[in-house]
Amino acid sequence: MSYSAAHVPPSPAAAAAMSTSASATVVRRQIQQAAAAAAARSASHHHHPPQPTALHNFIGGATGLSFAFAVMHPLDTIKTRMQAASAPGAAAAESAATPATSSSVGARIAATARSVFSRQMLQIVSRGFVASVAGAAPQGGLRLSSYEATKARLAPFLPDAPTTVTTLSALVGDLASSLVKVPREVITARLQTNYYGTAPMSGTAVAQRIVRDEGPAALWRGFGPIVARDAPFMVILFVSYETFKARYQVHVDSDHIPTGPSVLFGGVSGALAGFSTTPLDVLRTRVMTAKPGVDGQRPRVGIVGGLQQIYKEGGLRGLYRGSVARGTWWLCVCSMFFPIYEATKMTAAEYL
Repeated sequence: MSYSAAHVPPSPAAAAAMSTSASATVVRRQIQQAAAAAAARSASHHHHPPQPTALHNFIGGATGLSFAFAVMHPLDTIKTRMQAASAPGAAAAESAATPATSSSVGARIAATARSVFSRQMLQIVSRGFVASVAGAAPQGGLRLSSYEATKARLAPFLPDAPTTVTTLSALVGDLASSLVKVPREVITARLQTNYYGTAPMSGTAVAQRIVRDEGPAALWRGFGPIVARDAPFMVILFVSYETFKARYQVHVDSDHIPTGPSVLFGGVSGALAGFSTTPLDVLRTRVMTAKPGVDGQRPRVGIVGGLQQIYKEGGLRGLYRGSVARGTWWLCVCSMFFPIYEATKMTAAEYL
């Protein structure tokens, strides 16, 4: 007699355990799918954009500096004319000197502004505007591409000294940009101060006249004072900006810096650097706009000797002539420059 195995239904307890196990498997699968989706979203959200190259940094620096200089050119004209007017016999003295009875910095700026803007705005802006803006593009491009390249090279060797890396990179960037910056400032300063008279002149015509009358080396007149002025300026500017930027990025845990903080950090850093280096800027203006003596020779002015002479003539007020205008100018320039630079270089890296 044969028997077949009868199907024995599971006990209620076993059935409940199987149901619980199946439910747990489904829940685990759902959790895993949700985690995978969340990881994908997180990876997409934290997608790192491509790193800017030297070309992208050049484009960003050129765009930012030329735009900022274009907007702020009128205030730069006021500052330059104020400083040139402090030199004995300066060409701009008649039109830019402030009344002797005015002792207030604000009054002197207002008086100079009135003398500048009493003429038609287009004529004032055009004097040195094109030369300044055209020269600012390669100047800014060379400065920022050299700065970023140097910083990238030095950072691995000095990981615990970011300030040193920034300082050295700022100096290299400034020296590279001086190849363009010095001729730009020589030409612009002479246009702004009516060095060759009030007849309209282009930047090209001024450059040709300088080369014809004084030789090609005259385009780099004031190279020493400019480098002496801009070396500490760039160190203060970039160390301040990078410090503000690094602390903000640590606070928000992000490599990206929004426009608002970049405007603030750049403006404050520019104002500090601009005001601090005003004496050397006064000396630079005096050297570039100095007229030949009776012997036809322009006086050779050293940095230390030049500063001593300015102090002898006007004291601290003479050394800091135009400091408020210069500090304000750089506050505005850098508050525009840095956000434009940051945005432009990242856009260029994304599409070029």
